[in-house]
Amino acid sequence: MILALADGLSYRAIQRKLAASAPTVAKWRSRFEQAGIAGLQGQHQGSRPRTDTPGRVNQNQSSRIGVLSMYWHFVDAVRVVVFSVVYILGR
Repeated sequence: MILALADGLSYRAIQRKLAASAPTVAKWRSRFEQAGIAGLQGQHQGSRPRTDTPGRVNQNQSSRIGVLSMYWHFVDAVRVVVFSVVYILGR
């Protein structure tokens, strides 16, 4: 953003190019003007780290998925045997 501003691009052009809002562009410009390159470093907000990352499976979920997987494999095997027996006896 700062380089785009230095190149003379307008806020609107930067918004389109970088998919950023006007307040975001203004915030980063202000940080750069106040603190230079150091102002561009991320500022930690002091939040707690995530306990679970979305899209990842923790150990408990992994074991539950394994059990459910085995259950459905068993159900499929029983279904194949039962339908085969019923088909053969029904002839």
